[in-house]
Amino acid sequence: MTEAQATVVTAYTGLSTSAGKAAADLAVTPPPTIEGGDAVATDFATAFQNLSDVYGRGAQTIAAVTPVDEKDRKDQKDGKDPALSGSPTKHLDAQLYVQVTEKRYRGVRRCC
Repeated sequence: MTEAQATVVTAYTGLSTSAGKAAADLAVTPPPTIEGGDAVATDFATAFQNLSDVYGRGAQTIAAVTPVDEKDRKDQKDGKDPALSGSPTKHLDAQLYVQVTEKRYRGVRRCC
């Protein structure tokens, strides 16, 4: 793991832990005494728990990333990486072509 990865993992883990603690604290705190206070309290506890889960998974994902070396980067940049062969946007390019073509034909029909 690179130093940058370790920094991000540490930050995400800290955010996850803090949000989890906030969710737990909110769960045992009485709800506000306003109309719909129970729902507000539940929503906030759920939001902090979701935030904790997202940052926890993010930390795991970043920790699992395998850093690439300079040769790998150069190969990717030069198009020598077999995983990047072909146009990664070929399908999207075809969809865009169809959409543009359809709009052109619709415009011709409207004129006639």
